Amino acid sequence: MLFAGSNIATTLRLLSSLNIKVFDYHTFFSHQRTYLQPAILKLWREDQERLIQRLILEGIFDDLMSDGRTDSPGHTGAQHLYTLILKRLGLIVHMELVQVSSYGLNTLSQEINIHLVMFRLNLY
Repeated sequence: MLFAGSNIATTLRLLSSLNIKVFDYHTFFSHQRTYLQPAILKLWREDQERLIQRLILEGIFDDLMSDGRTDSPGHTGAQHLYTLILKRLGLIVHMELVQVSSYGLNTLSQEINIHLVMFRLNLY
C-alpha cells in the first residue's frame, strides 16, 4: 500500500468487507512511521552515498543533469522540487524541495539550486 499509492482507509474497508482480518487505520500509520519510513530513508541514504562515491571515483560530473518542477498551475507555486540525475545510468542522485520565495524561478535560480545541491552533497 505504501508504494502502490492505495488509500489505506479504502483498502482496509475493502479487506474487512471480505472478512479478512486487518489492523486499524491508526496502527498502519504507527507501523509506517516506526518501521517503514526509517527503513526506506536508510536504504535511500546508503544508495545515495554509493552513487556519490561512484561519481567522485569515476569523475563523471559532466554526466549530471538537473530538473526542477513547481506546484501545478492554480496552486500556490510556493515549492520547487529540484532533482539531480545521473543521465548515463538514469538514476536520481538527489532531490531537494526548495522554497520558491528563496530564489525565484529563473535561470539564475537553476544555477543557484545546482550549486546548493552539489554543496550539500559535498561534491565541491
